[in-house]
Amino acid sequence: MRHARTVGFFPLLLATACGAAPGEGAPSSSSSADIAATPPVITFASSFTQGASEPLVAGKPIRVAYDSARLPQCRGDLANGPGWSITGAYSVNGVYGGSFPVAGAGLSNGPNPPAFTPSASGDLAMWFEVTSAWGCHGYDSAYGANYHFAVVPAANAPGWMGNTSSLIDRATCGGATGACYDHAQPATSDFRYDTWARQRAAIAEVFFDVWKQGVTDYANPNLWRELDVELHSRIGGAGAFTTSYVRFAEYHGNDARYAMNLRALDPLGGVNGSALTDKSQCPAFATTISPDAQYVRATFDYYFTVNGVDLRPAPGAVFHGTYENYAGLYAVCAR
Repeated sequence: MRHARTVGFFPLLLATACGAAPGEGAPSSSSSADIAATPPVITFASSFTQGASEPLVAGKPIRVAYDSARLPQCRGDLANGPGWSITGAYSVNGVYGGSFPVAGAGLSNGPNPPAFTPSASGDLAMWFEVTSAWGCHGYDSAYGANYHFAVVPAANAPGWMGNTSSLIDRATCGGATGACYDHAQPATSDFRYDTWARQRAAIAEVFFDVWKQGVTDYANPNLWRELDVELHSRIGGAGAFTTSYVRFAEYHGNDARYAMNLRALDPLGGVNGSALTDKSQCPAFATTISPDAQYVRATFDYYFTVNGVDLRPAPGAVFHGTYENYAGLYAVCAR
């Protein structure tokens, strides 16, 4: 049975497959080394059968072989080539991931270079759309249900991650870090690094635990090699996320505990704690002023990855916090 549609609007498809979540990037680019590793191919045949050549693995690129006979409408040529194109799109666990070309406009049927890399294990959903220079378009999406494939975790994926919490505290306790962890708040409650924290807090961090059998359950001298732990963050609520490493703090039972130092990431510290003197020193990111005009604020969005596996509050979502300082330090920026 054919599954192509030639309608101009497809409510079920849009409701099921669209809507990028905060923090979700475009399809991952792939290097020549990835191509040489012969990624698995998902084939969408003209007979309306589809399948993967081998298991799909989170963090590993995927190729797509799409037979354009599945979407025969909207054909026509321009002077420089086809006036039509077919693009695929995908989501992982319901979070929109991006789109990629599969046919037309200079692309032939068959496996093209890797189309995308799923960032997490779970349910991979895919669908396709044909468009033309003359406004025609149609869908191949199993009548809005989309095509589904299982993505398995990578062999080096952590066995478990969690206990993501923020701790801004004047008190100190024993242990390697001195942190009183029983004072911590779940990271799903946004942290606020304010003037009190800047002046008084002895501990200001976000921490989380990672467990992987045979890796974190002993004092492992190769822990830094076996777990690649990264912070992805941005300031001001917009723009690309930057990446940095997260330090190992201590072992906590059979888990490895990692900590993000909020003081070290403070974007509103002024100039060595003093007022700005020139507009060239003003933040390049978005800031807001508190209702009483006493404080300047900047949002901080972040999530973590361990060996490429996301640690987020929910699929596609990010953790949040706010940095705050005296508005008077930034008076020159308002002039």
